[in-house]
Amino acid sequence: TMLNSCAAGVGVVNIDNGFGAAILAGQILRTAHKLQGSTGEG
Repeated sequence: TMLNSCAAGVGVVNIDNGFGAAILAGQILRTAHKLQGSTGEG
């Protein structure tokens, strides 16, 4: 299945799961924002 074939760091959501996709996107953006802030850039 899709979930078993993904490499580490890859997110998979069902085509009908827009809310889950939004949550995943928010987590990715939040993490990226924290990492960007910790480097002193931006």
